[in-house]
Amino acid sequence: MYDNALDFLDRFGAEALDLDWSVTDLFGVHPAAGTLRADHCGALMLSGAKCTGLLADQMKHGLVTYYRNVPGRPVGIPVWEFRW
Repeated sequence: MYDNALDFLDRFGAEALDLDWSVTDLFGVHPAAGTLRADHCGALMLSGAKCTGLLADQMKHGLVTYYRNVPGRPVGIPVWEFRW
């Protein structure tokens, strides 16, 4: 995930900023369970694949698509704030 996140930032970082993707949209995790609760996870915390495309409301990881504007989706905390 770390290498894929760096690759994403290099290739799509400026575009993500322009499209208003937030820190938690990208790097969010559940505050108590981390990545074990996928419903709180950001797009870069869910897939082991590199991002292949970015739109205003979705991110592609090969054949998998992450939708960020799902009604009722809980918001996590940035992964670097997670503590066991």
